Amino acid sequence: MDLFEYYPEIAKKKIPLSLLGISSRVYSNWKKEGLLYNSTEEIVEFESKRQWVYLNVFDALWLSIIAELRNLNLDLETIRELKEFLFSNVELDVNKIDSISKEDFVDSIINYFPAEQKDTAKQLLMTTDIFSQLDEIINSEMGYFLKKISSLLFSVLVRGIAVSIVVKKSSEYLEFLIVNQEKAVSLEEKEKNYAFYSDQFANSTFINIPITPLLHNLFENENFDTYSFDYGLYTKAEKSILTALNDDDVKEIKISKHTSGTMTLNVSSQKDIKDKSARELRKIIGLKKYEKIEVVYRNEKHLIVTNTRKEIIEK
Repeated sequence: MDLFEYYPEIAKKKIPLSLLGISSRVYSNWKKEGLLYNSTEEIVEFESKRQWVYLNVFDALWLSIIAELRNLNLDLETIRELKEFLFSNVELDVNKIDSISKEDFVDSIINYFPAEQKDTAKQLLMTTDIFSQLDEIINSEMGYFLKKISSLLFSVLVRGIAVSIVVKKSSEYLEFLIVNQEKAVSLEEKEKNYAFYSDQFANSTFINIPITPLLHNLFENENFDTYSFDYGLYTKAEKSILTALNDDDVKEIKISKHTSGTMTLNVSSQKDIKDKSARELRKIIGLKKYEKIEVVYRNEKHLIVTNTRKEIIEK
């Protein structure tokens, strides 16, 4: 399973920079300092010569990470190195590649291409040395799905688990880690995790950047709804729930508690529905942190949506 299967559109550059609350001046400074990924932006210039910068979900997440790190006064050089780490290609499993035919491997790669490019891409890949040509063949938009930053989004949006970037620094070395905070299912695993983190805290200096709260900020923003629909981050059923937020006939919205322990949201005040709880609702829906949502109207009409995220089978 990969992120492309769930959200094939999220590499499209549609999100305006202004949505992130990052000023053009700050963005330009970051660009000048080499903090941005090479193909981060799509610039649209109007007749007035005013330029608008558009981003995709990967870029929006990376800029949110930069903002978080700059708030902690992390130096620019470390952020540049973290950029190189997150936007490097995931390591290929050579043993797995050797065990399948070249055509099967090519077929797995061209899944990242738009439909109209697949035939041409397959023909080219089948007649060339894949590993020497891969970076040149895959365009920048589809290439996002092969980057390490893609695993961050996959963990949060698809697997529903917390994930962090850990920056470890010392006088001798700099190291970056992607840590998935999966729940330990046995006492042995809990003890192993405890020992690992105790050792890290006791012997290392590090910065931990949790990814889920950064995505929270996007989903809580009402202006992000349009892009969530375009990217498929909300299903049609979930969109109907958000539409109900603006329906004056709605008297109550209920969210059943998820088995993972997510808080229950039960809103009965129209003011609450349109204010703080509306942001919480967007966050819960966007991150699929629910089992069932029910909207109750004053005329006794009901709207019920159940989480139908695809099951992930671990191999």
